[in-house]
Amino acid sequence: MQRSAALAASFLLLSTLAATAATDDALTCGDRTVADGMRIAACTRAILAGSAAAEDSAMLRFNRAKAYERQGDLRAAVGDWNEVVRLQPATPLWYIERGSLLVEMRDFARGIGDLDEAIRLDPQSRLGYFWRATAHIAGEDVDQAIADYDAAIRLDPTNAAYHVLRGDAHQARGDDARASADYREALRLDPSDARAATKLEQSLKENVARESPPETPAVEPKAAEAPPAAEPRECIGTETDFKQDGKANTFVIALTNSCEKRFKCAVSAYVVGAQGPASGRGVLILGRKSQGAAARKSYVMKVKEPGGMANVSRKCTEL
Repeated sequence: MQRSAALAASFLLLSTLAATAATDDALTCGDRTVADGMRIAACTRAILAGSAAAEDSAMLRFNRAKAYERQGDLRAAVGDWNEVVRLQPATPLWYIERGSLLVEMRDFARGIGDLDEAIRLDPQSRLGYFWRATAHIAGEDVDQAIADYDAAIRLDPTNAAYHVLRGDAHQARGDDARASADYREALRLDPSDARAATKLEQSLKENVARESPPETPAVEPKAAEAPPAAEPRECIGTETDFKQDGKANTFVIALTNSCEKRFKCAVSAYVVGAQGPASGRGVLILGRKSQGAAARKSYVMKVKEPGGMANVSRKCTEL
């Protein structure tokens, strides 16, 4: 009898410890201040425990998917999103999350399919239209992109980023007048949007160039000046990454120089995510490679979230 009571007490103690461990793992899984590797391990243990209700299980998968995304393991993240969608198939946001990730992976057909479903479930989903427009732009279907930007703007007319992106789409189609109108509206809504100001200036110049008569060639053309020494393509490498340090989200552009020459490089980035755009520009001086190792310099800019689609450009000249 005493042995049975002791066994029962031991079983109760083990059950309590297991429940406490599962609770701790679930809390760690959802804590964004914890390192992603630790979060993934905690999420995995909590999922394998198998005691969570469907809603809690979906959140465990959601948190692990986000941690995988920050680590750059997009395929693993999609695997978790598949399970989240299976558990809660009527939630439009889950289709937007998975669809936007598939778009980043350039799986446009599946990404657009998810975004179609999100919009079907919630026809007022501005994020659904925004990401579907992004997918159409990446897939070079400009007309469909403009239609989706139109819908996103109807739902959120004060979002300056939507006007900039629709302006880009109009410009890609050669419609400088509509592009300029969108850039002007973006600047009215957000006078600090440097990219809108730059794009408006470019659009106006291109419009003037198209409408101006061709210049008369000079009778005595000057001798052509030698252009500045350009970067040999085999010298300069570019790497980009999203990072999260506590609550700070950043986008990093790293340049490497594998040649025995010095370069001055101007870099710029325009990052678009679900919470809006961020832009930045900087100048990096790349020294010569030393002892066989490439020289490396990085430009870091703050962004609103640790993910999205980035348009990066660079221009390097030899010093």
